[in-house]
Amino acid sequence: MKSSASRVFTDMIRHIEAAAKKIGYRRIYLETHTNLQAAIHVYEKAGYVRIDRPETVVHGTMNRFYLKELQ
Repeated sequence: MKSSASRVFTDMIRHIEAAAKKIGYRRIYLETHTNLQAAIHVYEKAGYVRIDRPETVVHGTMNRFYLKELQ
């Protein structure tokens, strides 16, 4: 059974993706940290694909990077 927080997080991601697609975005990029395992689980379950750290990232805070192509 999904936790209430997980359900809210999943619904929030769906809403953000729909809004982004509506205004013309074709993909979503996000950053997170390995300490945020619950977030990583939700992102991966929602279809976000882990990518290498982009060369343009100059900060050192986040260490996991994801991309999702919007359908």
